[in-house]
Amino acid sequence: MTPPASPRARLLYWLSGAAIFSLTFLGAFTGRIPLPEVSVRWKTTAYTTYRPANLPAGGPELALIFIGSSTCADANHPQLPEALERLKTLIRQKALATDRSFTTVGIASDLNVNAGTAYLKKFGAFDEVMIGRGWFNEGLMKYVWKDFPGAAATPQVVVIDRLAKRKQGTHYGLDNEELIARKVGTEEIFQWLKNEVHLPIHSQN
Repeated sequence: MTPPASPRARLLYWLSGAAIFSLTFLGAFTGRIPLPEVSVRWKTTAYTTYRPANLPAGGPELALIFIGSSTCADANHPQLPEALERLKTLIRQKALATDRSFTTVGIASDLNVNAGTAYLKKFGAFDEVMIGRGWFNEGLMKYVWKDFPGAAATPQVVVIDRLAKRKQGTHYGLDNEELIARKVGTEEIFQWLKNEVHLPIHSQN
């Protein structure tokens, strides 16, 4: 309702409103008028925040490798951090369901280490990070150029199935490494997540 135009009418308008409010409050306080029932529900995120795992004792494991860049527009899509967090949760569930451990690696193809560090912080926790030297980054050498060749583009998600070996705390190794998924660009990543993240997981025995 719009207040009246004249000053006197406006004064009467506000006074009457204050009187009604006071009477309503007094009635509710004395129990003559029931108080309205109010419920508040906070909006919650649809994913669980990932927490890095302890060092595995050894055995089959799934590794999720995220490759991004602070200078790439697509890698800075506002919905990408939530999507990656959901991927961590879903792939970890698949790892546990197949008696595997799970680990995450964050790689920033930035020349500037500080810029790459700030960028990866937007995507929550990782078990391991590799930042610096641009596309000469050791992680990119392995997951883009050499061992598992793929598109030199960001963002992308790579999933590796492998066998983690540990001998009495003196020798560590990663064997039987197999690329089982690579999704490049937000469109592929979002669609993969929408399709419940299919992974062709085989036995490591």
